Amino acid sequence: MADDPVPAQLEKARQRLLDLTMRNRLLNFRPTRRQTVPIVDELPAEIWRLLLADGKKLGFLAREEHELVDGRTAGASGQAPPEDTDGDDEARGPSIEAEYDEVFTLPEIEPAQAARDEGLPVRYRDGNLQTALSSENLQTNLLRIYQAAVSALQERGVNVLFLAVGFLEWTQPATHGDRVFRAPLVLIPAALERSSARSRFRLGALDDEPAVNPCLVRKLQDLRIAMPPAPEDWDGFDVEDYLRQVERAVAGQPGWAVSRDMVLGLFSFTKYLMYVDLDGRRWPEGSRVDANPLIRALCGDGGALPPAADPPDAADLDRRLDPAQVYQVLDADSSQQEAVLYAKTGQSLVIDGPPGTGKSQTIANIIAECLAERKSVLFVSEKMAALDVVKSRLDRVGLGDFVLELHSTKANRRTLTAELGRVMDKGRGGAGADQGLPAKLTALKERLNAYVAALHEPYGPAALTPYRAMGRILLLKDVPPVACQMPGYGDWTPQRIEELTELVRALARQLAPVWPIDGHPWRGSRLTTATGQVQREVEDLLGRLAGDLPALVAAGAALAADLDSPAP
Repeated sequence: MADDPVPAQLEKARQRLLDLTMRNRLLNFRPTRRQTVPIVDELPAEIWRLLLADGKKLGFLAREEHELVDGRTAGASGQAPPEDTDGDDEARGPSIEAEYDEVFTLPEIEPAQAARDEGLPVRYRDGNLQTALSSENLQTNLLRIYQAAVSALQERGVNVLFLAVGFLEWTQPATHGDRVFRAPLVLIPAALERSSARSRFRLGALDDEPAVNPCLVRKLQDLRIAMPPAPEDWDGFDVEDYLRQVERAVAGQPGWAVSRDMVLGLFSFTKYLMYVDLDGRRWPEGSRVDANPLIRALCGDGGALPPAADPPDAADLDRRLDPAQVYQVLDADSSQQEAVLYAKTGQSLVIDGPPGTGKSQTIANIIAECLAERKSVLFVSEKMAALDVVKSRLDRVGLGDFVLELHSTKANRRTLTAELGRVMDKGRGGAGADQGLPAKLTALKERLNAYVAALHEPYGPAALTPYRAMGRILLLKDVPPVACQMPGYGDWTPQRIEELTELVRALARQLAPVWPIDGHPWRGSRLTTATGQVQREVEDLLGRLAGDLPALVAAGAALAADLDSPAP
């Protein structure tokens, strides 16, 4: 449709994913002091062979541990590159590469010929990467890189650790004058590992495929320069030949050059890959992203989704849930049951709640229900911890074999195919379901529902349910017990209870002026009325008592003296 706004909205969102500015390290690489390890005096082809073809783990040598090309040692010569440890990279003066390039230079060796002749010096084949850092700074940088890579994997589910092989030095005279930028050419997904906190780090290649710098490819397209394409199959890839192809591609650009530098560092281009995936020209007919109802709704098409069904009412769950059709594997309260039932109807929903409210349980139950209906489920999470929690719950209930991990440090082609083979070899064995279980569950459900119904059934003329009666009794748990007779209470109606309650309230109001009773002058009196006659009799008695009181006091004092006791 010509006036369809969704493609334009989607394209705007797509463009926001693209960063072709000089803030992008994939276009303007500047080594940092604590999250970069420059590799020096190594041959890209040999490192590629050791890491990828041979699958070896490589160690690291600090500058004082390896020999320089000209035969001097960094420690002995005193020519090692200086290293600042504080301050901002931009304000520190010479860059790292400028510092180590003065001392470390690649040998004049034809890599392919040297490999054929096996004439390479041992330092290029010893399984160690030579670096331009001191021992202390090397271990500090490796630890910082390791921690950042692990954090990115756990928090965002992406690998950001790469060994950059080869750099393009390029310029943009129209916008940045003669400033030279450096961009990595080929990126090898990598992982650091060590056996203990005291051991040294080793570098290995992940099973993910290497990548040609996608942001650089896109940037050079804008400059009408075609980068050599990435191979469809990386097996047998000749990195040295690829670097020469890049040299030929940029040969006509003044000031541009290709170096064989290698750097271990943190790079991320996941947003760029999303940018590529959202390119409408790449979508097959019949599977266009802008035709997806959810995508259209997110882009502002209010009529893309059918009206949402009303969420199931908790009170209606028992009627709607047939035990024979329930395949939940974990406990669920009524709110969680509502979410599961809503998801089973094919509705889109958001489940919100603080930690510990059962969201992962609910997800596990939804997955189990979908498995029972022979559906496939793609569970995606930004945080690796969320994936691990749901996976562990499914493992504990015996559904782990249905889960295939597609995205983790353990997920690669080798483990993926091995896991598929393991599950397929298990076949379809296992004990059959108890055919009588649904009937047992139905009987148990009816018993529980009968108990709940009785608990809320009004009883007697008072129409009071046991639930409300017990609740009222619990409210009186701190009130002292009172022994009193209440004849006929079984026949009290709600109206009669209200009348008696009002009488008790009135008595409480009358007691307020005379409380506490045990100290009141009229305590013990049985009079029910106070007439004028009673008042006169009381006044007469009080007058006579006042006249007799002095004699009574004197007699008491004399008696106390005789008894050698205090006077009353």
